[in-house]
Amino acid sequence: MFFSINKEVKERVRVLHRLLKPFILSITFDEEDIILDTTKNRLKKLLYFLKNISYFNYNIALNLSCVDIKERNRFYLCYNLCSTKKHVRVIVRVPVSITMVMESMTNIYQSFLWLEREIWDTFGVFFYNHRDLRRILTDYGFDGEPFRKDFPVSGYYEMNYEQRIKAVIYHFLEIFQEGRYYRYICPWEIN
Repeated sequence: MFFSINKEVKERVRVLHRLLKPFILSITFDEEDIILDTTKNRLKKLLYFLKNISYFNYNIALNLSCVDIKERNRFYLCYNLCSTKKHVRVIVRVPVSITMVMESMTNIYQSFLWLEREIWDTFGVFFYNHRDLRRILTDYGFDGEPFRKDFPVSGYYEMNYEQRIKAVIYHFLEIFQEGRYYRYICPWEIN
Protein backbone atom coordinates (compact mmCIF):
# COMPACT_ATOMS: atom_id res chain seq x y z
CA MET A 1 0.00 0.00 0.00
CA PHE A 2 1.30 3.45 -0.91
CA PHE A 3 0.63 5.11 2.43
CA SER A 4 1.32 2.26 4.84
CA ILE A 5 3.42 2.99 7.90
CA ASN A 6 6.39 0.72 8.21
CA LYS A 7 8.80 0.22 11.11
CA GLU A 8 11.31 2.64 9.63
CA VAL A 9 8.81 5.49 9.63
CA LYS A 10 7.68 4.69 13.19
CA GLU A 11 11.24 4.60 14.41
CA ARG A 12 12.10 7.84 12.63
CA VAL A 13 9.12 9.61 14.20
CA ARG A 14 10.03 8.25 17.63
CA VAL A 15 13.55 9.57 17.21
CA LEU A 16 12.21 12.91 16.04
CA HIS A 17 9.78 13.05 18.94
CA ARG A 18 12.35 15.19 20.67
CA LEU A 19 12.06 17.72 17.83
CA LEU A 20 8.27 17.60 17.83
CA LYS A 21 7.91 17.68 21.61
CA PRO A 22 7.59 21.50 21.87
CA PHE A 23 4.76 21.46 19.31
CA ILE A 24 2.64 18.42 20.21
CA LEU A 25 0.75 17.01 23.17
CA SER A 26 0.77 13.38 22.04
CA ILE A 27 1.69 11.19 19.10
CA THR A 28 -0.12 7.99 18.12
CA PHE A 29 -0.07 5.61 15.19
CA ASP A 30 -3.00 4.30 13.25
CA GLU A 31 -2.65 1.53 10.65
CA GLU A 32 -1.90 4.06 7.93
CA ASP A 33 -1.45 7.42 9.64
CA ILE A 34 0.57 9.29 12.21
CA ILE A 35 -1.73 11.28 14.50
CA LEU A 36 -0.38 14.35 16.28
CA ASP A 37 -2.43 16.18 18.93
CA THR A 38 -1.56 19.82 19.47
CA THR A 39 -3.07 23.07 20.75
CA LYS A 40 -4.26 26.20 18.98
CA ASN A 41 -1.13 28.15 19.99
CA ARG A 42 1.29 25.54 18.66
CA LEU A 43 -0.56 24.69 15.44
CA LYS A 44 0.99 27.24 13.09
CA LYS A 45 4.54 26.42 14.16
CA LEU A 46 3.88 22.70 13.87
CA LEU A 47 2.43 22.94 10.35
CA TYR A 48 5.28 25.21 9.26
CA PHE A 49 7.77 22.77 10.74
CA LEU A 50 6.16 19.74 9.05
CA LYS A 51 6.08 21.44 5.66
CA ASN A 52 9.46 23.14 5.52
CA ILE A 53 11.87 20.81 7.34
CA SER A 54 13.23 18.51 4.66
CA TYR A 55 13.30 15.52 6.99
CA PHE A 56 9.48 15.59 7.15
CA ASN A 57 8.52 17.42 3.93
CA TYR A 58 4.73 17.21 4.24
CA ASN A 59 4.24 19.23 1.09
CA ILE A 60 0.57 18.47 0.32
CA ALA A 61 -2.46 19.36 2.41
CA LEU A 62 -5.03 16.69 1.60
CA ASN A 63 -7.97 17.78 3.69
CA LEU A 64 -9.20 19.85 6.60
CA SER A 65 -12.19 18.46 8.47
CA CYS A 66 -14.15 19.34 11.57
CA VAL A 67 -15.65 16.85 14.02
CA ASP A 68 -18.41 17.87 16.43
CA ILE A 69 -18.24 16.01 19.74
CA LYS A 70 -20.69 17.51 22.22
CA GLU A 71 -19.33 15.64 25.25
CA ARG A 72 -15.75 16.98 25.03
CA ASN A 73 -14.19 20.25 23.84
CA ARG A 74 -16.93 20.44 21.21
CA PHE A 75 -14.94 20.52 17.95
CA TYR A 76 -11.77 18.93 16.65
CA LEU A 77 -10.08 20.31 13.56
CA CYS A 78 -8.19 17.60 11.68
CA TYR A 79 -5.48 18.76 9.30
CA ASN A 80 -4.53 15.89 6.94
CA LEU A 81 -1.08 16.25 5.39
CA CYS A 82 0.90 14.06 3.03
CA SER A 83 4.57 13.70 2.21
CA THR A 84 4.98 12.64 -1.40
CA LYS A 85 8.70 11.94 -0.95
CA LYS A 86 8.39 9.87 2.22
CA HIS A 87 4.99 8.33 1.31
CA VAL A 88 3.48 8.99 4.74
CA ARG A 89 0.33 10.80 5.91
CA VAL A 90 -0.06 12.71 9.14
CA ILE A 91 -3.19 13.97 10.87
CA VAL A 92 -2.82 16.99 13.13
CA ARG A 93 -5.75 17.29 15.57
CA VAL A 94 -6.62 20.49 17.41
CA PRO A 95 -9.42 20.80 20.01
CA VAL A 96 -11.62 23.87 19.49
CA SER A 97 -14.38 25.24 21.71
CA ILE A 98 -17.48 27.05 20.44
CA THR A 99 -16.16 30.51 21.31
CA MET A 100 -12.58 29.94 20.14
CA VAL A 101 -11.26 31.76 17.09
CA MET A 102 -8.70 29.90 14.97
CA GLU A 103 -5.93 31.43 12.91
CA SER A 104 -6.08 30.71 9.19
CA MET A 105 -3.38 28.38 7.89
CA THR A 106 -3.74 29.49 4.25
CA ASN A 107 -0.36 31.23 4.35
CA ILE A 108 1.26 27.79 4.89
CA TYR A 109 -1.03 25.64 2.71
CA GLN A 110 -3.06 27.45 0.04
CA SER A 111 -5.47 24.52 -0.33
CA PHE A 112 -6.98 25.30 3.09
CA LEU A 113 -8.63 28.43 1.62
CA TRP A 114 -11.89 26.77 0.57
CA LEU A 115 -11.84 24.18 3.34
CA GLU A 116 -11.70 26.84 6.06
CA ARG A 117 -14.58 28.66 4.37
CA GLU A 118 -16.60 25.44 4.38
CA ILE A 119 -15.94 24.80 8.08
CA TRP A 120 -16.83 28.38 8.98
CA ASP A 121 -20.06 28.16 6.98
CA THR A 122 -21.24 24.78 8.25
CA PHE A 123 -19.83 24.59 11.81
CA GLY A 124 -19.34 28.25 12.73
CA VAL A 125 -15.61 28.00 13.57
CA PHE A 126 -14.20 31.43 12.73
CA PHE A 127 -10.75 31.75 11.09
CA TYR A 128 -9.06 35.14 11.43
CA ASN A 129 -6.51 36.36 8.88
CA HIS A 130 -8.49 34.50 6.22
CA ARG A 131 -8.54 36.59 3.07
CA ASP A 132 -11.93 35.45 1.73
CA LEU A 133 -14.14 34.24 4.58
CA ARG A 134 -17.66 34.21 3.15
CA ARG A 135 -20.42 31.67 2.76
CA ILE A 136 -19.69 28.81 0.40
CA LEU A 137 -22.49 26.22 0.87
CA THR A 138 -25.43 27.92 2.57
CA ASP A 139 -27.53 30.92 1.59
CA TYR A 140 -26.39 34.39 2.71
CA GLY A 141 -29.49 34.83 4.85
CA PHE A 142 -29.07 31.43 6.49
CA ASP A 143 -29.22 31.43 10.28
CA GLY A 144 -27.29 28.78 12.18
CA GLU A 145 -24.64 26.15 11.51
CA PRO A 146 -26.19 23.09 9.82
CA PHE A 147 -23.46 20.53 10.63
CA ARG A 148 -23.49 21.09 14.39
CA LYS A 149 -25.09 18.33 16.42
CA ASP A 150 -27.39 20.79 18.19
CA PHE A 151 -28.91 22.00 14.90
CA PRO A 152 -32.41 20.55 14.37
CA VAL A 153 -32.66 17.83 11.74
CA SER A 154 -35.49 19.60 9.91
CA GLY A 155 -33.99 23.09 10.17
CA TYR A 156 -35.84 26.26 11.13
CA TYR A 157 -37.17 27.42 7.77
CA GLU A 158 -38.38 25.94 4.53
CA MET A 159 -38.08 27.76 1.27
CA ASN A 160 -40.10 27.72 -1.90
CA TYR A 161 -39.47 29.34 -5.25
CA GLU A 162 -42.54 31.39 -6.17
CA GLN A 163 -42.91 31.46 -9.97
CA ARG A 164 -45.34 34.43 -10.01
CA ILE A 165 -42.97 36.84 -8.30
CA LYS A 166 -39.77 35.02 -9.36
CA ALA A 167 -38.29 34.97 -5.85
CA VAL A 168 -37.48 32.55 -3.06
CA ILE A 169 -39.94 32.75 -0.17
CA TYR A 170 -38.93 31.62 3.33
CA HIS A 171 -41.53 30.20 5.73
CA PHE A 172 -40.95 29.39 9.37
CA LEU A 173 -41.17 25.64 9.73
CA GLU A 174 -43.80 24.65 12.26
CA ILE A 175 -43.31 21.15 13.56
CA PHE A 176 -44.06 19.53 16.87
CA GLN A 177 -41.13 19.73 19.26
CA GLU A 178 -40.52 15.98 19.62
CA GLY A 179 -39.85 15.73 15.89
CA ARG A 180 -37.61 18.79 15.70
CA TYR A 181 -34.87 17.73 18.09
CA TYR A 182 -33.54 14.24 17.58
CA ARG A 183 -33.17 12.22 20.77
CA TYR A 184 -30.13 9.97 20.90
CA ILE A 185 -31.66 7.28 23.11
CA CYS A 186 -33.22 4.19 21.59
CA PRO A 187 -37.03 4.01 21.95
CA TRP A 188 -36.95 0.34 23.00
CA GLU A 189 -34.52 1.14 25.86
CA ILE A 190 -36.93 3.64 27.52
CA ASN A 191 -38.65 2.21 30.59
